[in-house]
This record gives sequence, C-alpha cells and structure tokens, in this order.
Amino acid sequence: MKKMLVVLLVLGCGLVGTPANASTSAWTASWGTAPTQQWDAQPQTTVRNVVHLSVGGNVVRVRLSNLFGKAPLVVDRATVAVSANGTADIVAGTLRTLRVHGKARLTIPAGKEVVSDPVPLRVGDEATLLVSTYVADAPGEGTIHPFAAQRSFVATGDHAGDATGGAFGATTDFWWYVTAVDVLGPRVRGAVVAFGDSITDGVGSSWDVNRRYPDVLARRLLAAGKRMGVANEGIGGNKVLKDPLPGQEWQGPGALTRFDRDALGRAGVHTVILLEGVNDLINAPATDPAALIAAYGELKSRAHAKGVKLICATVLPYKGFGAWTPQAETARQAVNAAVRAGACDDLVDFDAVMRDPADPEQVNPAYVQGDKLHPNDAGYVLMANAIDLADL
Repeated sequence: MKKMLVVLLVLGCGLVGTPANASTSAWTASWGTAPTQQWDAQPQTTVRNVVHLSVGGNVVRVRLSNLFGKAPLVVDRATVAVSANGTADIVAGTLRTLRVHGKARLTIPAGKEVVSDPVPLRVGDEATLLVSTYVADAPGEGTIHPFAAQRSFVATGDHAGDATGGAFGATTDFWWYVTAVDVLGPRVRGAVVAFGDSITDGVGSSWDVNRRYPDVLARRLLAAGKRMGVANEGIGGNKVLKDPLPGQEWQGPGALTRFDRDALGRAGVHTVILLEGVNDLINAPATDPAALIAAYGELKSRAHAKGVKLICATVLPYKGFGAWTPQAETARQAVNAAVRAGACDDLVDFDAVMRDPADPEQVNPAYVQGDKLHPNDAGYVLMANAIDLADL
C-alpha cells in the first residue's frame, strides 16, 4: 500500500469541542491526530488502525474523516475493539460496530468528517484500540496522517470484524481515516491538545511504543492523579503562517488555517500547548519574527473565545540542521523572547531545557537525533517533564 447520549454528523470541516468548563460526564478527547492530505486509496482493503488512548472511559466514539477527499467516501464496515497487547488480535468481547445515525455503512461527503454514535465499551487508561475500516470501492484519495510512529495493519477484503489478526499480513505507517477517539467516563477533567509540527508529532521517537512527548505527558498526568485526555495534533513540516505548496500536502494546512479544527475542535479541550515556528524559520530564513509573534496572538484570541487556555512553547534550537542560518537564529531568539515575555497565557521553555550548555544555539547532543533537530526518546521525556502540570 502506498504507503453518542448524542448522535452527531459533522456538517463542516471540524467539530466544535465540548466547552472547557464542561462536567466530568462530557466527551473528552483521549486520542487524536491531525489529517494532512489525500493519498492513493486502496479498494477492497481493511485498515486496522492502532491507536493508543491517554485516559479511559465507559463509552467511546470515533471520528472518521474524508476531509481531503474529492469524492464521497463509503466505509462499508467500521469497528472498534481493544487490542491484545498491541497486536491485530482483539481482546475477546470487545469488538463493536461503529454506526452513524444507526447505520453501519457510512458515507462521508468530500471535505467532511463524521462522528460515530456512542459505543458502550469499557476501556482503561492507556488502552490500545483497533479502529478497523473496510472500504470496498475507494475513491481516488484517502485522508491520512502520514507519520504515525506506529505501524497499523492492512488486509485485503473485509476483515473489520475479524477477532484475530491472521488476515492482516501487511502494515502501514499511516493512520487512515480515523482522526479522534473520545471517551465518556467518571472523573475525567477535560483534554490537553499538543499542537505543533514534527517535534510534537514525535519524529525521532521509537516506533510502536508511544514515546512522543504528549504520550509521556499523558502518563505524567495519570501518575499525578489528574485524569485528563491528551490529543497529539502535531504534523511534520507544519508551518504557522503558510499552507503547504502543491506537492507538499503532507505538511498539512498551516496553524492559522487548522487551529480551530485540530485544536479548539477537540472534545473537552481545556488547554492547548503550542509548539510551532521552526518550519517557518527553516523554510524562509528571512521570516520576520513579528509575524510569528502576531500569529501567536491571533491563536491566543481564538482560544480565549472558546474558553481555552493557550500555553506557548519556546522554539527549540537547531544549529547543525542543514537549513540553519544565523539570520534564522536571530529570529528564533526574538520569538522566544516574546514567548517568555508573556505572548501567551503561560509558557513552557523547551529551549531552556533542551539546549546544549556549551553551545545554546544547538540541542544538547544527549537529547537529539543525528539531524540536530528532532529529539530522541530521552529528549521527549525531558520535554514532557518540563511542563508544569499545575498549568494544565
């Protein structure tokens, strides 16, 4: 492969999330990913998407997307189940059919998303779910998230209802069609959205073991007794100020374009952690830092209009990466100075904890990949530990 309760059918490109002050019985995003582009869809194929929840609940609902499709997408069958140890096998008694308005065969118009009816399914904190979609007659494009740091499973034919994974002889590095899993459960206190670029997305983290910084943050929250969902809305290559050029759709719409959908539209969102800007600097070293700072201010105003808190992160150093220039470094320092001066409601200083004491313009070699830009597993732990849980 190249490589509810309330019933809701989304009529726009995003779904307005539950208000930040909602009760603990409100829907909460437990997992999320940002759709980025269309990809050559495969007919007569079942994708068994592997998604790792942050917080558990007693009822779930799943969002399926045809956001970037150019024709209606018919999902002939969709299911959700608990994975047996992260495999394509299903824990006995947990397989559920996904329906919208009671219908198991789902038609998603081009440019739209749907949210399933509520599914009674008890899932634990940090449960791994399998969201399986069978599409018999795929249109030309399928909406995906291209970098998952998680291998999902693929089978030819309709195997969405299989209890075992024997038919799933292939894998995919993408998440197909699924963009969110929300839960209802006791004592859940809303959701945190980690919004950003490839560093939030988890590029450089180990595959299939959930070591992105939002994953580590979710575990910290649970350990501290703060039952909050965490949704990862990072996209590799994402910029703040610009949408992608043709042929670069994998970078996703720019932050200013997608913020309302991918951040403020997540269920129960209470706080957004914004880590964006490095791709604006890398791809256009002459970027005026004032433009990025103004964009942060606009995102802050949008968040406040929805009752959501915006925490801005300082941009990590990246000297040694091929696109680094002294001019871009000056702009990065100006952006970080504005964040530290109060550009957002609060801040997390990733720059301060990740930089090399011997050369503050680069990341500490102990915490970065060979590209000098993306953290390694230890770096992502350091980033998650730098976030003050009291601010969330």
